[in-house]
Amino acid sequence: MSGFNGEKEEKFFGYCLGIISGEEDGRKLFDKYRDVLKKVNYRDVIHVFHRLTETEYPMDMIKNGVNKILHAVFTPLNEFEFEGYLKDGVFDLMIRDNLKMEDKLTFKIKPLIKEVNRKVSKEIILKLKEGFQELSLFKKHYDLKENFIFPLFEKSSEYTGCLKIMWSFDVDIRRNLKRATSILEEDFDVGEFNVVVGRLFFDMFAISFRENKILFPYLYEIVDEDVVNEMLPEMVEFGFPFLNLEGVRHKKDVDIKEKIFNGGKKKVENPGEVELEYGFLLPQEISLIFSHLPVDITYVNERDEVKFFSSPKKRIFPRTKAILGRKVQNCHPQESLEVVNKILSEFKMGKKDRAIFWIDMNGRKILISYFALRDKMGNYKGVIEVTQDITEIKKIEGEKRLLDE
Repeated sequence: MSGFNGEKEEKFFGYCLGIISGEEDGRKLFDKYRDVLKKVNYRDVIHVFHRLTETEYPMDMIKNGVNKILHAVFTPLNEFEFEGYLKDGVFDLMIRDNLKMEDKLTFKIKPLIKEVNRKVSKEIILKLKEGFQELSLFKKHYDLKENFIFPLFEKSSEYTGCLKIMWSFDVDIRRNLKRATSILEEDFDVGEFNVVVGRLFFDMFAISFRENKILFPYLYEIVDEDVVNEMLPEMVEFGFPFLNLEGVRHKKDVDIKEKIFNGGKKKVENPGEVELEYGFLLPQEISLIFSHLPVDITYVNERDEVKFFSSPKKRIFPRTKAILGRKVQNCHPQESLEVVNKILSEFKMGKKDRAIFWIDMNGRKILISYFALRDKMGNYKGVIEVTQDITEIKKIEGEKRLLDE
């Protein structure tokens, strides 16, 4: 790889291990590795941080060390300026989004925090609420990175450990954004608020720097920017939180699957795979997915013919293969036929896109939903019936997050 220096990397890795283990004084470590640290570049960081995630150290210790390490190599990383990104391309938009976020922190929210520390008032708290509601929209920036940038990186590089570290910081930011907002809604505690916001400010500025100075330059180096920018139409549709995308030109109707799958290399399809809009699946894999969803699904095409039904372990309404190809009107008793035809007619005319009902059956609450299917041109292509037992779902209160498991 261009610019790879084994000796420099080993020394930088030694410094990083010393910081994370805490076995040696930080100042002494810096003096010991000073000549190496002033030459560290984004490649060195990507390589070494990947190696750190392969050590026995827990993520919290690594993250704590990473903050100190990147502070020590801030100058050489910050001095790197790359101006070759395509205007209105993925990298350009992500960097501009970061700069907009930094402006909001610096010029809108920071002055309000200073004011509330001088004197707590309802007026300032209200302004802070509005500021943090707006800032919370930036969570979409991290969604963009994790759902577009990270997968492409993983398909293009073996040094993916750095993504685990960055993602963990993203989780911290989301958590602290939520906590700061909650404090503003509760009996306001300025001390707790300062602690949470201090951590939040540090992490948001730090992640912005790490994206702009480490992640994006490295990805630009290992993947053709044209390939990266094939993601742009979908990313624009997803939305950049702080950018006005009017006038942003992006290539439309591109074959995203072929360009991005496998890091920009065309995927060699396995025999029998079905090409879907976002992926490739074998028929048996499609069947497994449908049979393990906790819902009954029946598909009726635009000619009102039953074309498919799923087979979950606990089907709510019985279905047999005999109904395949049958007119859906013949699958309902005469008493409900008028309602069925009314729903189909409204779907076909574009008056409605869904119809939802719920019933009590054998002590369970059953939700029955009909959704119109339309192609990209808006043409009606049928309807799916989705039936779900929501008895247990109705009992849910509070939160249970993945990290609580």
